[in-house]
Amino acid sequence: MNRLIDFFLIILILLLNQVTWTLVFDSDGYLGLGEKVFFFIFDLTILLLVILKYKYGIKVMIFNLSLLLTLLFLLELIFGGWIFGNQINHQNIIKNSDIKLSVEGLYNWPAEEIIYKRDEFGFRSKYNSINSIDIITVGGSTTDQRYISEGFTFQDVLRDHFYKNGKEVSIVNAGIDGQSTYGHLQNFDYWFNKIPNLKTKYFLFFIGVNDFFVQSGPMGGDIHYHSVNNNVNQDLVKMIMSKSILYHFIKVLSGNITAYSYDLRHEVNMPFSEIVWTSKLKTDNHKDLMKTFLKDYEKRLIALLGRVKEYDAKSIIVTQSSRRVYDNSNEILKGQKDYMKWGGNLINGTDYYYMINLLHERTEKVANHSGALFIDLNQNLNFDLENDFYDHCHFSPSGADKIGKFLYENLKHLF
Repeated sequence: MNRLIDFFLIILILLLNQVTWTLVFDSDGYLGLGEKVFFFIFDLTILLLVILKYKYGIKVMIFNLSLLLTLLFLLELIFGGWIFGNQINHQNIIKNSDIKLSVEGLYNWPAEEIIYKRDEFGFRSKYNSINSIDIITVGGSTTDQRYISEGFTFQDVLRDHFYKNGKEVSIVNAGIDGQSTYGHLQNFDYWFNKIPNLKTKYFLFFIGVNDFFVQSGPMGGDIHYHSVNNNVNQDLVKMIMSKSILYHFIKVLSGNITAYSYDLRHEVNMPFSEIVWTSKLKTDNHKDLMKTFLKDYEKRLIALLGRVKEYDAKSIIVTQSSRRVYDNSNEILKGQKDYMKWGGNLINGTDYYYMINLLHERTEKVANHSGALFIDLNQNLNFDLENDFYDHCHFSPSGADKIGKFLYENLKHLF
């Protein structure tokens, strides 16, 4: 029993500390001050429990475990939204930060580090005023572009092309690592509505990569989304979700475990030259396999476009996919062999090509019905699969440059 308790306490200390959390569990590697204080107090308490156990024995240990539960209760009250107002960073948004990140090994770049900035509102990019934005770009990590330096994201390239052609267009980067349409919806509840006088003409949604993987639930960036059983008091559940700091940590942990399982972190995957390709399908019932999934996705997308109208703005939807999973540059389509399990079925990159296009077809249907501008970047922009990406979906500066130029050609008529 003693050894079991020792093991449990050691695991708690190893897992629930600032270093492990930011390196392993947190999608953006950033902790706010409240979260840092939370971890410090928690780890200090666990350490004291270990000392008390070895000095005074198991009875004192049990007594102090009860004190630990009391402490957790107090931490919940203080750092949650129960007493001092709701200060939880629900969307894990980095604010007021100027961070240097290493890109060594990801792609060729003149410097080993790049600059990543977020302003007081959590936005990237330059803009004149919060109440006169032209385009807010919303998406996951491929919109955020964590490992592309300031001035080289596709938003920067797009803005520069407008400027070179005599037009000053304000474009904001509101991408959040790991978000799908689940998280995009929550942005309107826990982020955008908290920014005084926020005004934009367009919301541009860069959709495809993360939503494909949410057939088993929200992703790492969708930390505050939760479906509520009809038999449960929804107001009570939503209140707990909104205020509980412990719930917040649990959702971050579970969401990032899901992201890990689908290999959606920023890292160099198998070298492009070593990918084993196949032109054969693993399954031919893609439509049946995705039937329920696409219905749920369509509902989320309709709701998302509805939220845009509440801001008296218009929607732009741009498609994307994990482009290094398949290659359709030649006449014969080929995909990565044994790519992943989807809905309990093993699929390869060739299956993925047909399945992601079913998702984009549904996106186009919703966009056309809702009056949104639909841009099929996924089908109409050719990439250098070896150099425009540093893993299966995250692009290098050269990839971002191509996207920015492509979007300019498709958006210049709006301004």
